[in-house]
Amino acid sequence: MPPKKSNEKPLILKAKRQSTTYMLDVSLKNTISQLKEKLVNMINTTGGLYVNNLPHKLDTDALHIPDNDIEIPQIGLKNSSDSENEEVKSRSVDDNGSVATRISGDSPVQITTEDITLAIFDDQNDIYHSKIRNLELDESAKIAELNLHDFMCLAFKFKDEEFKIFQTVYE
Repeated sequence: MPPKKSNEKPLILKAKRQSTTYMLDVSLKNTISQLKEKLVNMINTTGGLYVNNLPHKLDTDALHIPDNDIEIPQIGLKNSSDSENEEVKSRSVDDNGSVATRISGDSPVQITTEDITLAIFDDQNDIYHSKIRNLELDESAKIAELNLHDFMCLAFKFKDEEFKIFQTVYE
């Protein structure tokens, strides 16, 4: 007889640190140690971990956008005079309130499982205002013991830093 097929579906989790999110698919039969190995492998194969991946306010000087000297034609059925069209010759970029992630000047580092610590959010519905607590289970414990569901978030930190999770803001 052929072996039975496993009908177990993978569990999709998000691992968040500062302004970075990694999506992981894991089995409930895996251990926490295997989860960390998978996360570390994903980080290292995508170039490494930026130690200071913090959001910074960008100004227009940092964007290096040249002045818009090209006239933008207005297309439409409305007949208008040339004086009305003069008002809409150029458009400026107003980025005073925007917050975006600017990669720090640091080079990414390759990490090991000992370099990261996993934690869980107390409130999965509002992770940006939720308390973050370390996983209290041994690394040999099964992921099933965490009572996680698809698309739940875990936090992780690098070495001795504090857990920091930043919400992406689009304006």
